[in-house]
Amino acid sequence: MAGKSRPMAEEDLRAFEPIPFPEIGPNVTFNANFCRNPMCPYFGPAPDAGTYRARYTVEAVEDRPYDRTYECTFCRKSWPLLSNRSLRAAYAWFKRQSVPFAACSSPDCVNEGVNVFEYRRRYRNDSSAKPHLARCSCRSRTTGEAIGRKGMTLGEAIDLRGTRTEVASRLEEVFRSARDRGGLRDKIDNLLAYRGYAIGRSRYLRTLKRLAPRLRDLHSYCNTGLMAQDCLARLDRLFEEERDADRPDDALPGSPFNGVATLRTDVASISLGKRKKSARSRAEDRDRDRHHLLQVRMTALRIDRSHVASEERGSTHFLLAAHPFVVFKKKKKKGKALPEDDEPGKMHDDAVRPVADRQYDHLFHEGTDHGKDAHLKRQRSYLAAGGLFMRPDYAELAHFMVVKDLTARFRRVTLCMDGDRTAYAYATAAFARDLRTVCHDGGMECRRAEIAVLQAQRRSGKGGVSREEQDRICDVENERVVREWDERLAARLEEDGAADLGDEDRRLLVAKAKVELFEQVTAGGWAADATWGWRKRPTQRGNRLLASLWLSQGPDRDGPPNAVIDEFLRRSSLQSVDTAIKGLRDTFSSGRRPESRAGGGITYYRSSRDAEVAACQIWLYSFFSNYLRFRIEPRKQRAGLLGLLRREDRQRFDIARLLEFQPNWDHAIEITERTGHGQETLPRRRPAGAVLPAVGASGPGGR
Repeated sequence: MAGKSRPMAEEDLRAFEPIPFPEIGPNVTFNANFCRNPMCPYFGPAPDAGTYRARYTVEAVEDRPYDRTYECTFCRKSWPLLSNRSLRAAYAWFKRQSVPFAACSSPDCVNEGVNVFEYRRRYRNDSSAKPHLARCSCRSRTTGEAIGRKGMTLGEAIDLRGTRTEVASRLEEVFRSARDRGGLRDKIDNLLAYRGYAIGRSRYLRTLKRLAPRLRDLHSYCNTGLMAQDCLARLDRLFEEERDADRPDDALPGSPFNGVATLRTDVASISLGKRKKSARSRAEDRDRDRHHLLQVRMTALRIDRSHVASEERGSTHFLLAAHPFVVFKKKKKKGKALPEDDEPGKMHDDAVRPVADRQYDHLFHEGTDHGKDAHLKRQRSYLAAGGLFMRPDYAELAHFMVVKDLTARFRRVTLCMDGDRTAYAYATAAFARDLRTVCHDGGMECRRAEIAVLQAQRRSGKGGVSREEQDRICDVENERVVREWDERLAARLEEDGAADLGDEDRRLLVAKAKVELFEQVTAGGWAADATWGWRKRPTQRGNRLLASLWLSQGPDRDGPPNAVIDEFLRRSSLQSVDTAIKGLRDTFSSGRRPESRAGGGITYYRSSRDAEVAACQIWLYSFFSNYLRFRIEPRKQRAGLLGLLRREDRQRFDIARLLEFQPNWDHAIEITERTGHGQETLPRRRPAGAVLPAVGASGPGGR
C-alpha cells in the first residue's frame, strides 16, 4: 500500500496522468491532482509522470482503505486523490447546464465527448427531412466516406401528453407561476384557486420538470455569446447603442467590461425534507438535523454601469453559472446510464477499484462513504428523487472549470469568493495556468487571473465609513500586511540560520518559509495566528468588519501589490458577493420544505424533498434573473441583458416563442462559427487501443 514513507504505487501514479477532456476541446488533456497552494513552487500541473512521483506521496485514508490522499513534499499540504475519469463526467454534467451540449458516446470513436455545438463538422445532420426531431449522428473519416455512428437528439424534448395547444397552454401557465415568489405549495394553490386552471399537483410537477430543461437550453444558447471570438467588441457595440443620445458622452467609456471579467462566487444550500419518521425515531434524532441540504455553487459576472450618467452609476450582475450538486438518472439504456437501484454491485465494484479507474467517484453512493457522519447519509441522501448527490470536491472543481471556459474570451479574470477552504483550493486549481500567465493592463504587468477571498465579522461600533476613509484604511492595511510579511519572514529565516547558507540553500529556505506563512494565513481572517495576513476595513454600513486575502499572490510576487491588484482588492467586498447571489437566493423559498405538511397525497409530500424539483427551479430562476428582471413590454431591453438573447427576443419577450426553443442543427452551425471552430478539419478514426476513459453517456444523465 502506498504511504508517505515510500514512493507511491503504480496504480496511484496512474491517477496523476492527464487524460483527454474532449468536452473542453479535442486534444485537450487535464489532471486534477497537483499542489493547489498558489505560494508553493510545485503549484500547478507537472510536466511528466516522473515529476509527479518526485513531488507527491500517497497514503490510504483512515476508515476508507480504498481512498487515497496525496501530500506535496514541499509545502506538506494534502488533498484527496481524485479520479480524472469521474471529474470528466462531473464537468460534462455541469457544462450541459451552461452551454448547449451533445456528443458521440462510442468509446472507440475519435469524436467521443466532442460537443456537436462547438465542432459540428465532426457530425452530420439527420433531421433535414423531419426538422422537429433535431437529430444528428457522428461521422468519422477513413477513406473520405462519411460513416454514421451513434445518433443523438439535440436539446430537450417536451414529452408531455395532450395536444400541442394543450401542452403549450400548460407550459405557459407553469412558466408564469414559476416566476412568482413563495413556496411550491403556494404556486400550485394559486393556479388552482385564483387562475382557475385545474392543472393538479402531480401534473404541475411533471410540467415543471419538462419546462426547466427547455429554458435551460435557451439560457445555455445565450451564454455562447460570451464564447464568441468577437465577444468583447460586440459587447462594446451593444453598450454603445444603449447610450442616450440626449446626454453628453464626455469621459464616459463605451463598455463596462474593458476586457476584465469581474466574477463573484458563493455557495448556497436548499433544504430538502426527509421521510416521515415514527415517534421513537423522532425522539432519537431530536437534536440532529432533520433535513438534507442540496448545495448550489453560483458565480455571477459583475457589470459596472459606468456608461450611464453619474447619478445612475452602479452595477448589475449576470448569473454566469448556477450548478446544484446533484446528478439525475435517465431512462436506462444499454450500458449508458447510471446504475439502477437494483444494481448496487456495480457501485461497490467501482468503489474498490484504484482511484484512477473509478467512474462514479464523484457521487455519494452505497458503495463508499465520504466525509464525517457518513453513516447518516445512508438514510436518504445517496438517492435524491431519481438522482445522486455529488461530492463537493468534484462539483467545486467542475464548476470553476466551466466558469473558466465561459470567460476565456476576456483579457483578465478577477474573482472574489466567500466560502470554505475547499472552494479556495479548487478555484485556484481550475485557474492554475492563468494564475501564472503574465499580461499587461494599463502598462503594468499583472496576471491573467486574480482571486480574493472575503470574510466578514460583526462589530459593535456604530456608523459606517465613507469611501474616502475606506481607501485610507486600505493604504494603511496594505503597509501593515507588507510589514508583517517582511518581519515574520526575516524572523523565520534568522531562526533557521539562513545567513550561514549558500545562495541555493537560502533560496530554498525562503520558499519554504513563504509557504508555511501563507498556509498559516489561509487558516482564516479571524484565526488567532492568521489575522495578520488579511487586510481589514469596516464596511460603509459600519455593522461589519471585512477581511480580504489576496489568494493568488504567488511565490515570486513580493512587496505591496501594484496599482492593478491594489484596485482589485479595494473593490472586493462581501456585499458585492451577496448582492450578486441575492437575487437567486431570494427565490429559494420555492425549494424549501413547507411549514405545514400538505394534504394532497404522497405525490406532493415527495416534492418537498425532491432534489430534481429544486434543481429545475434553480435553472428557471437563473434564466429569470438574467433575462426577465425587467418589465415585459415592446421596447428595447436594458443593457443588463448583455445583448446575448436571440435577436427576435430583444425587443419583446414572447413566452410562447421562448418555450418553442430547442437547439437544432442550425444552432450547431451558428455556435461552431461563432466560437471559431468552423474551419476545423475532420479527424481520422482513432488508432486502435487509443480509447478514452468511459464516462457513461458523455457524462451522467447524458442525452
